[in-house]
Amino acid sequence: MDARPRTGSLVTGGALGGAVLLVFLAPAFRGGNRPLPLMGLEWLALGLLGLMALAWLMRPPGTFAPASSENWASFAPSRLAEWLLVLSPVWLALLYLTPLPAAVWRAIPGRDIYLAFGGSGARPISLMPDATLSSLLAMIPVLAVYAVARLVDASRLRWLVAAGVASACLQSVWGLLQIGPLKSLYFGAEFAGNAMGGFANANHFASFIGMTLPLSLWLMWGHKLTSSRAGLRGRGTIDQVSLAYGLIVFILLAGLAGSGSRAGCAVGVLVVVLAALLLASAAETGSRRPYLVGLAVLLLGVVAALGAAGIFTRFDASRLGEDAWLRWRVAASTWGGALALWPLGSGPGSFAGVFPRFQPAGLNHFAEHAHNDYVEFLMELGLAFVVLALALAGLMVHQLRRLWAQTWLDVEDFPPALLPLCAGLGLVAIGIHSFVDFNLRIPANATLAALLLGLFLRPLETDDAEGIAPSDGRESAALSPARVQQLA
Repeated sequence: MDARPRTGSLVTGGALGGAVLLVFLAPAFRGGNRPLPLMGLEWLALGLLGLMALAWLMRPPGTFAPASSENWASFAPSRLAEWLLVLSPVWLALLYLTPLPAAVWRAIPGRDIYLAFGGSGARPISLMPDATLSSLLAMIPVLAVYAVARLVDASRLRWLVAAGVASACLQSVWGLLQIGPLKSLYFGAEFAGNAMGGFANANHFASFIGMTLPLSLWLMWGHKLTSSRAGLRGRGTIDQVSLAYGLIVFILLAGLAGSGSRAGCAVGVLVVVLAALLLASAAETGSRRPYLVGLAVLLLGVVAALGAAGIFTRFDASRLGEDAWLRWRVAASTWGGALALWPLGSGPGSFAGVFPRFQPAGLNHFAEHAHNDYVEFLMELGLAFVVLALALAGLMVHQLRRLWAQTWLDVEDFPPALLPLCAGLGLVAIGIHSFVDFNLRIPANATLAALLLGLFLRPLETDDAEGIAPSDGRESAALSPARVQQLA
């Protein structure tokens, strides 16, 4: 008997388990944004990638047949764009950390002021090489989770989805206890006051929860829809499970409201409404209204439980104007820095050390981040960020067209395109929020965003359609060999 298939299944199952653990643990200590927890996430991700590589080496002979020239030609642009993104830590490290001759370094725009600090030897493009190396190493968990989400069999997707939702639910309960009877659960956090769970900032906490809200609705609605169509409506156990899913959504919404994050709450409610409308469209006409009414009751219940006055105080016009003005000044100065350092930027992760040169007069506090991920990336990466952003946008537009075309093909079953579309709404949440914060700089949020991106970019194949509904009980190998090769 050949033991290779069983061993391969154990290896790939270990990779899936590692990804589930990574997603669940990422926000446990300050969102992973501290050296020791981040190192732990990086080592866990390296083990996960090692298991995936081992699964590839243990593949049965002939598993990876070359793609036909026609298919390769039709998918070449998207394949190249995806590889550009996946390999970005490698080529960015080569670009920004390779020492250049002094004469070449001096010719790079924005370096004149640094000549006064002496040194005539070779220098890398990055103005802060140590920070750049740390920033690129922090991409390891992001890439590992993306690879698993992109390649895992459809029947196992709910494990990854459940890990993200469970982690957010735990964080939400943690945050609600913080603003309730257990103030000690802040563990000395500097910005204690609102619900923030294991994060260092309530805004990042809100962003993490907002990304998972569409996924929680997908789990709840998928279970309700599939059990109803299977003729299980009316059984007590099914009602209890549906109630449990509803409680999870309520806890997430309550945690989001308790965070007091203006952008997080606004974006979270937006994606909840969009996800609800999307999922209700897959239901029979007669069952849509109760579902939407139930969701409206949940939203109103959250407001009633936490107090409308406390929630809406954060949206006071004077406070909004003051905070917006401060963030705009920092973002505008970062934009000026990006222009001064164009086209190569200052190097990944170097913002905190370089921004004081461009900090506006009257801004007395230390700005560790720009509170706008996009201008901060532009300042650090320059043209490289534009290339990466265009590649990502092209991939997402291409995939969105394919998903939208397949969403309504078969309304008799739970459409498999609904999960990628809900994941896409989670990406919308962090994408909008990142205009006024630095969520993508927080390892837990970046890792969860990578999970959503992997779910969104998955191909919709005939053999993947089975088992994608959350309540389906059938399972297959965790990472099929064909999946591992799919990016190649």
